[in-house]
Amino acid sequence: METTRVDICYRPLRIAWAIHSDDREAFRDAVRFTHTLWGGRFNPIVMVDRREEAEAIVELFRADVIIPVGEPEQVNEFAKHFPHLITPFFPNTFKEMREATSAQVLDIHNALDSWRDTPEWKAIDEKGVRRFVWDDDDPLRDSLLLQYGAYPAQDSGIPYPVILSQARAVIDCRIENGAAIPIDVLEHPSLGYLARHGLRRHYTVRPGWDHAGFFVGDAANINDLVCFWNLRAADIQLQFVDPAHLNRYATVKPEYERRTLASLARFDEQHRRNLGVWSRAEIIEDALKLFDGQPLVACRVTDRFFWNGGAVRPPMMIFGEASSLGVFGQELNKPKVSFSLDDKPFCGESWFFNQVLVASVKLYGGDAQHSFDPPYVPEWNEFFARRMHFIYNRLRIEPERIGIIINVGGSLL
Repeated sequence: METTRVDICYRPLRIAWAIHSDDREAFRDAVRFTHTLWGGRFNPIVMVDRREEAEAIVELFRADVIIPVGEPEQVNEFAKHFPHLITPFFPNTFKEMREATSAQVLDIHNALDSWRDTPEWKAIDEKGVRRFVWDDDDPLRDSLLLQYGAYPAQDSGIPYPVILSQARAVIDCRIENGAAIPIDVLEHPSLGYLARHGLRRHYTVRPGWDHAGFFVGDAANINDLVCFWNLRAADIQLQFVDPAHLNRYATVKPEYERRTLASLARFDEQHRRNLGVWSRAEIIEDALKLFDGQPLVACRVTDRFFWNGGAVRPPMMIFGEASSLGVFGQELNKPKVSFSLDDKPFCGESWFFNQVLVASVKLYGGDAQHSFDPPYVPEWNEFFARRMHFIYNRLRIEPERIGIIINVGGSLL
């Protein structure tokens, strides 16, 4: 009996939230809901009325599924242009997902149960989680939502604020309208941080521009807000700064500068040690002036071709990885490999069994007539799913790998 080594990486399902740029409430709903998902920080937002850019972002982020948010028909039509990104769960509309009483995607509830006895969670517990709150009429409300996170209103199907408070004591910290943002935002984990805790980069996709620092933009401009979110979804560490409200950052800005420069000092190359300043090309020179005296690298965000020009390359973010022993066999005169999913880094209790994530696998082996390493052509997802005997909507072609969408309770493939 022949065997092979199987490399397994567990990663969150990557959802592209599709909105219309005129629908600010849909934007806020998507951001709140994605913070309830474990790994939700890495889900991009696309504006369907900017069609070329939206399509480039879906492809660049290697989205597994597109979920329309909001009512305009243009939003719902957009997903139809990606028939190979078949929704692998039910319910499959945003409204149904938000109102469901059990999550279909790996969520923060599962994460909290998984972290409970880990040293990393103990460190978070000692610092204390803060839920940052602000006024609805705060001019920075949307940038604060992106930066520090929030959960859907209490009328949603799953009471995430209650679940979090049961996991540990959570203290509300108010960001006063017009006042300086408190240093607590840098000292304590926020809801935004929890949505990315426990994930790290995998080497499969090498990142492009990756300069940590500041995004300078207009907190009332939906284009700046979505761009900022997507840059951070590509695992670039950034702090939003609105020059029109510079006094609000009087405490946070210098301290974030100091911490970022200290973290960048480990790099050998000089340009990697510089503070990144990201902004629209037309205001980048003014943005750089906000950081006089610091070693800087200017990162210009252009309206056209930025997301399909290769400047930013979102890495694959994973919860953990494992090796398994695969056993070759035959089924209907075709080769078959069976292997177990070992060292699962998530909670497998029955309450979470419907939640899905991705087991990204690479098999070392095969024969002259068959390959377990298909070319990276996402449009062939369903074709390869049917040929490789998986459920038709639960396979994703990845760079150098195969992504199998599994339930938390899945154990053998």
